[in-house]
Amino acid sequence: MDVGQIILDFAIPISLISFGAYFEKNPGKKWMVVLGHRTRRARQSDEAWDYANRRLGSLWKKWGAILLLVIALSYLANPMSENNLHIFNSVIGVIFIFIPTFIIEGELKKKFGDPKIERTTVQGLRDNKKLQKEQEIKQQYKKEKQKEKEKKKEQKNREKSNKQSSNKKK
Repeated sequence: MDVGQIILDFAIPISLISFGAYFEKNPGKKWMVVLGHRTRRARQSDEAWDYANRRLGSLWKKWGAILLLVIALSYLANPMSENNLHIFNSVIGVIFIFIPTFIIEGELKKKFGDPKIERTTVQGLRDNKKLQKEQEIKQQYKKEKQKEKEKKKEQKNREKSNKQSSNKKK
């Protein structure tokens, strides 16, 4: 058996257990870029973020231990060729990494509800800026129209007062 493949097979469960222990105790900052449960629901509040990442840590620790056992048993009861066994262990490992995401999302939805959807993509930011600009232009247009109305009123009042004063002089 290739030692490199064995090390790679056991790297996923050991990583799951290690990161799981870390996240269970320290959920990290709300906007961590690389690690953690970084979904819209998790980011809706600090409480949701802490819950999601602590829960992720708990699930990863448990699932990492189960995966470690499954991989160890797969090497003991080796029914497949080495290459197929490595592929099997890798696929199972990736599945064990991502399944907690679906579990946690369901729990977050029940516990915290749906987040307010804000577009944070580049296009979304452009759309938001464009919308703000349009609203500013509309407000400016309304102000200008209001000023024009006030000027017309003033002009009418002047004309009226001029007519009245000219009538009084006669």
